[in-house]
This record gives sequence, C-alpha cells and structure tokens, in this order.
Amino acid sequence: MDAVVREKYNSKLTIVIWPVFGPYIYKILNSGLDVVVIPRYFLSDDLDYKIKYDGHPSAKANKEIAEILYNHINGKGS
Repeated sequence: MDAVVREKYNSKLTIVIWPVFGPYIYKILNSGLDVVVIPRYFLSDDLDYKIKYDGHPSAKANKEIAEILYNHINGKGS
C-alpha cells in the first residue's frame, strides 16, 4: 500500500493505530512506515472515546484523532 500511495499519489502513507499492542503492531512500528499511535488515555472508559458496547472510536475520539493527525502531518507535534 505504501508503494501505491507513493507512486500513484506522490504522497506518503500514514497509519493511525489505536493504543492496543500485539505482535503485528510491533511489526508495523518497526516497518519504517509513518505511524501515529493514538495516546493511551483513549483507552479510558471514563473519557467517552469509545462507543459503549461497540468499542469503535466515538465522535469525540475522531475529532481529537483528526487534530493529532493534522499536527503530525504538519510537523506540529502532538
């Protein structure tokens, strides 16, 4: 996918991952790809970052993830 994005769109592939780690995540982190790991506080049930009974990111989470991604792409840190 990285090669397709670079060749076809003259851009880079950025992967955004939820802060849950396993063997495949470490492979991604060590792949040389541009990876953004969402902060661990997104896992808190108290902060409403996940849809209840579903586990997918909530609207609140998506808004903050968009800001994190924007800052990453524009070199503004997190």
